[in-house]
Amino acid sequence: MSDSSDPRLTRNVFDSPTMGAVAEAPDSPAAHSVERLLDARHGLIQIAERGFLYGILSAMPQKFIRAVEIGTWTGTTMHVLRRACDELYCIDPEPQWPENPSTLTRAGNPVHLLKGYSPRDLERLPAPFTFVFVDGDHSEQGVYRDTIALEPLMERGGVICYHDANHPPVERGLLAASKEWKRPHHLFHRACDTLSQTPDGIFGGISVITVESDPNQDKEPWRFLNP
Repeated sequence: MSDSSDPRLTRNVFDSPTMGAVAEAPDSPAAHSVERLLDARHGLIQIAERGFLYGILSAMPQKFIRAVEIGTWTGTTMHVLRRACDELYCIDPEPQWPENPSTLTRAGNPVHLLKGYSPRDLERLPAPFTFVFVDGDHSEQGVYRDTIALEPLMERGGVICYHDANHPPVERGLLAASKEWKRPHHLFHRACDTLSQTPDGIFGGISVITVESDPNQDKEPWRFLNP
């Protein structure tokens, strides 16, 4: 991880999620689709991280992506994920946005919101999961528990992304849990090496776990988009 003098820490300064009034993050009103993706006026996720997540989802070969967001808070990242997946379930003990049947995925399915805890309530969601964004409990044990619990729930060829990979407890929990996985996988630690500063320390960055690949899947995901 970069030291505290890294200039990115002066450019990317956020309040703690527990500070100030919280409210639902509105979807971007921008007319251009790329501007909507890059509109990072709300929430705690940087422009580069938004683009990174959208790119990962767009690169996945599955024709139907069932995604789960662990830790949704005000729904900022939810609006990024829903545009690149077909089914989306968001779980949070205290979500700040209400479920709305008009909030749709790319396949036209409503986004589902579950008030609950991870990993305890993951069994309430339909498995297997194709994609998971972990951005909930940022403690070492919290990340460890989520990672261990997700191993049997992931679809073959699935992907897990971890936000705030540069936060030391997140890093320790992920590295420890990934070593215990029995399924073949690859960990790309800090694949998106962004940094941000909050009153609680250094955050930012995204690590990625790719689950054992499926040779039966289309190796060129763009092909089915351009028949």
